[in-house]
Amino acid sequence: MTRRRTIGRGLTGQAVKALSVFGGTQVVGILCSVVRSKCIAVLIGPAGVGLFAIYNTVIEMVAGATQLSMRQTAVRDVAQASPSESGRIASAVRWWGRILGLAGAAVMLVFSPLLSMASFGGAGHWWAFALLSVCMLFLSVAGAEQALMQGAGRLPALAKCLVWASVIGTAVSLPLIYFWGESGIVPSLIVFSLTAMLCGAGFSDVRGIRQTARENIARGRGFLRLGVSMTISTLAATGMSYAFLSYLTRVAGEETTGVYQAGYTLTVKYTGLIFTALAMDYYPRLSAICHRRRMTSAFISHQASLLMCVIAPMTVVFVSADSLFLKLLYTDGFAAALPMMGIAIGGVVFRALSHCCAYVIVARGDGRVFVITEVASSLVGLSVSILGYEAAGLYGVGVSYVAWYAIYALMCREVCRRRYGVDISRRAWSVTGFAVAIVGAAIVARLAGWWQPLLLLPLTGVLAVWAWRKR
Repeated sequence: MTRRRTIGRGLTGQAVKALSVFGGTQVVGILCSVVRSKCIAVLIGPAGVGLFAIYNTVIEMVAGATQLSMRQTAVRDVAQASPSESGRIASAVRWWGRILGLAGAAVMLVFSPLLSMASFGGAGHWWAFALLSVCMLFLSVAGAEQALMQGAGRLPALAKCLVWASVIGTAVSLPLIYFWGESGIVPSLIVFSLTAMLCGAGFSDVRGIRQTARENIARGRGFLRLGVSMTISTLAATGMSYAFLSYLTRVAGEETTGVYQAGYTLTVKYTGLIFTALAMDYYPRLSAICHRRRMTSAFISHQASLLMCVIAPMTVVFVSADSLFLKLLYTDGFAAALPMMGIAIGGVVFRALSHCCAYVIVARGDGRVFVITEVASSLVGLSVSILGYEAAGLYGVGVSYVAWYAIYALMCREVCRRRYGVDISRRAWSVTGFAVAIVGAAIVARLAGWWQPLLLLPLTGVLAVWAWRKR
């Protein structure tokens, strides 16, 4: 057996283990979120659900603006640090976690009257936002510890941290809702974020070295600079989503927007759990080797092949059971989303390619190029989505999703090839072509009946064997 195949099998085992561990972790997180939402709906009613959504959205918005994506960017610095520097980087990450958390808390506290006005049309809820400002500190400190665990390869500890934070946070916060009703929403959110911080501190075993504030500032410049770029990119993506939803509401009404959102959530957000789970192992390993061209090319090619082997059977099952998933998570009133979902799922294949290449830009710390790529992608996505809806309604939006990610994947690939000299191998492209053919055939077969795409499942096994032999 050659050395390359030995390494490839090792990477496959690590990636599959990460997928199983963090896929399960995210399922637990989703279940806990569903339980919280369901209990609030039953115990308080629609008003409680609305309050919870508003407060939680504001927390996410302020955290996203003030924490500068440090949870993602610090992973790169930790993974690339030499043994002699790892302790100093860890101290810098923790120091900046506290500083950014305090800054976020101060921003939310100062602007609490304005947040109340914007959310409720009056300043009567300012005290709630003032109390929730402590969540900024708790979440920032928790994010710093999670970044350290991921970057240092402490994936089992990180998985336990995330699971216990979700379970304990839910178990502790629900009694507050039960006994205090609507008044317990704010304390429950505070307790949940506090639990995340305590679990992060409890499970993290990454040691730091005490150093001065000036040294922490110097060592944090790299991930903060990249964090600013990622924050801008996130705002661009959020703006694109908001612009299309506003357009859709104006031209088609709130009901159509709701149907679109349901289909988008099932097709995009839930399938995204696979990418998030695999990135837990892929991103820090890629960061450690990203300046070695041949090794990087081999690594992203291996990741692309693995993703195709996972996505092909998942897509076949999704195409067959899309109506079942829609009924389980929504109602029959959202059936109009099915044509969009049936075609949009094909874009997941191209999304996998963009996932492999886009992380190279982040691992390189090339913030300017990342911003340009993501903003261009957002503009393409908005344009093709509007054109798709104008041409064929929600079905056209599904087609536009496939076109959008195909263009985005090519953009990321060209950036990696031209700027960094790395590329996906021909073998990985052949595996991708096979996966595209299976997914396309499944989408066509669905027209004949819900069970017809399932006949393609044996081909996904052939794909997996072929990809294994192609490594």
